[in-house]
Amino acid sequence: MIDSILERLTNAHDRGAVIASFAGMTLKDIASAQPQDLLEGWSPPESYDYARALSVDESIALLSLADSQRDYAILYLATVLGLRQIEIRRLTWDEVLDNDMLRVIGKGGKRRTVPVGRDVMELLPARGESPFVFTSYRGDAISESGMRLIIGGYLGRVTDSSTPHSLRHTSLTAMLDSGADIRTAMELAGHSSVSSHEIYAATSSSWIVREWVERHPLGEVPCATVRVPGKPFRGRMARGTERAVLIPSRYADDVRAALEYFQNPKQLTNRARKLGVRLQEIRDAGAVGMVEAEAHPFLVAMCLGTTPGNVMRRRFDRMTTQAQEARRMAVEGVRKQFEREVRVA
Repeated sequence: MIDSILERLTNAHDRGAVIASFAGMTLKDIASAQPQDLLEGWSPPESYDYARALSVDESIALLSLADSQRDYAILYLATVLGLRQIEIRRLTWDEVLDNDMLRVIGKGGKRRTVPVGRDVMELLPARGESPFVFTSYRGDAISESGMRLIIGGYLGRVTDSSTPHSLRHTSLTAMLDSGADIRTAMELAGHSSVSSHEIYAATSSSWIVREWVERHPLGEVPCATVRVPGKPFRGRMARGTERAVLIPSRYADDVRAALEYFQNPKQLTNRARKLGVRLQEIRDAGAVGMVEAEAHPFLVAMCLGTTPGNVMRRRFDRMTTQAQEARRMAVEGVRKQFEREVRVA
């Protein structure tokens, strides 16, 4: 579809408008973005760093600072496995399983099993009379403030721009950066909702590019980024939030020409009408391509400037429509077969 349209367009700005629309940009996006908003490579808006994650070097430095075996185990569970502070505090010996696994009770009482490995199991404190793995001097579970002091004390010696909860961001972002499937990362994190994982998807640059290349009809490397202006990202993608739209680098000059040429949506609409091009249908085609490829709702939402919930509803509506059509065809087939048998009789 997209190739046949591009073949008959002679002006770079016209081709750029089609490519930008297929990538997910609206008429308003194309008119409001400026040529300087088009950057080489993946270049997310600064607000995507809302979840400050430690680098690999910072994580190694943090673990090396531990003064005791207990503190190392706490830092490891938070930084490498992504356990919440409250999950570490409430971890009991009954939840330490024989097969080098931990049964973790998360938010809302949701249970999940996390593999930790034999070397980590050996770092756990010796079992005492308390049912809790990590205890205070009184023998009960470490308090919230006590856990914050332990983690925060070490973290402050590595960086002053992160909080104890950043260790969870570090773990989950590292999983995605290393090539883990996002659904696996969600299970290990104890997330049942796609929206809960948005903040980690946004901060994993390698995951976004990898997912885009695999799931978007335009996906290829090298790529370029169009930064679409809007409200800062605060852990949830919503309408009007600033976002980054990926395009192949080979179309960068055409898209830059479109951003420079078109200054308002009406101008773009009139030009598209003159060329016989329906930009909204082209944008919808790109969205359908991502949904058919089972792209993660956050990626689709980022490209289209909507919410993952809307993406999920669109996917559900499409699946429902397909199911209804399949049932209709099945019924039609039975009806025609019945009519043939009646005529024969």
